Amino acid sequence: MLAGMHFMDSYNYDIERVKRCVIHYAAPNGLIYPFCAYNSGPVYRERIEKEFSIPFEEQAEMRRLRVQAKKSCGVCEPELVG
Repeated sequence: MLAGMHFMDSYNYDIERVKRCVIHYAAPNGLIYPFCAYNSGPVYRERIEKEFSIPFEEQAEMRRLRVQAKKSCGVCEPELVG
């Protein structure tokens, strides 16, 4: 699928277009943001990224702990065939 829309940033932000926006982002907190507002309007993207991002070091540690837990439980990853 291909979508196109008029470029909008903080200099030409149009609230009426945001109200009509039909493409949305779902955030981890359960809220849904219009594409136009999330990417170009007030600071939705920065706020969501700051609230829900995980530093790389913590993410690597979480991954390592998951792998250890799977090994100790005998859980196997699905194998791709073909």
